[in-house]
Amino acid sequence: MSFKKNAFIVSSLVTFALPAKAAFATGFDGASPYTNFAPQGGWVISNTDDLLSFGVPAGGVYGDTVALGGFFSTPATVATKLSRPISEPALGGAGKGYFKVDFSLINGNAADSSNFYNQDDTFGFSLSDSGGTLLSIDFAPTLDEGFRKINLATFGGGAPDLTNQGLVPSDFVSPAFYTLYLNFAAEGADLKYTGSISGVILPNFSGIIAGKASTTFTEIGINYLVTDADPNNAGMNFILVDNISIPEPTVTLTGLMSLGLLSLRRRR
Repeated sequence: MSFKKNAFIVSSLVTFALPAKAAFATGFDGASPYTNFAPQGGWVISNTDDLLSFGVPAGGVYGDTVALGGFFSTPATVATKLSRPISEPALGGAGKGYFKVDFSLINGNAADSSNFYNQDDTFGFSLSDSGGTLLSIDFAPTLDEGFRKINLATFGGGAPDLTNQGLVPSDFVSPAFYTLYLNFAAEGADLKYTGSISGVILPNFSGIIAGKASTTFTEIGINYLVTDADPNNAGMNFILVDNISIPEPTVTLTGLMSLGLLSLRRRR
């Protein structure tokens, strides 16, 4: 396998929130670059193939990030989860909860398009408790190369249909970060959620997870699903992730802008 070195600038087109205090938080600072990320920082991966998850050093406010996808190597199976076991109540003492993550979808390389395999795969996030996945939100390919639809699913069903909404994946040369926000509150015995994605023309979405107001989050997941039935046909696309937090409900969040520089070598 040969590699070719590339560099690209990361420009944040949206604001992101950095909590002053958090029940759980990670900015992936100090993640070893271009090596298997799991099991650093307590993270585990369901597919141990070489370099599906890897640290990426970055300058500016964002600092180090972690990537998941088929940039360096192809997975052995179509589904891969990079996950972090936690034990955090969905709702704090004030009866409120919150989840936030910054991310960017890297989907092509205009500067070297002939050597970048553009198969579009699905990436997303999930929150689980001891009974399984409570909520998942994925960004899935469509017939339009420049548009990823949003798939939202919750425990017990009933999540709003967001498939007509979506976001634009980034080019290798100029990726852009989005921020996913999820707010939680009790509605009787049920867990109510309200979500938004900064940088996307998307109305706030909301719904109910029945009977889960008193639940405890046990896992944060970063998910990767190869579109093709053969994982060897996985694309070079990947997701960059930074600043995951479940902050205390009283925290005031501040918006910032950033500019960083990343350098990667990819599979060919």
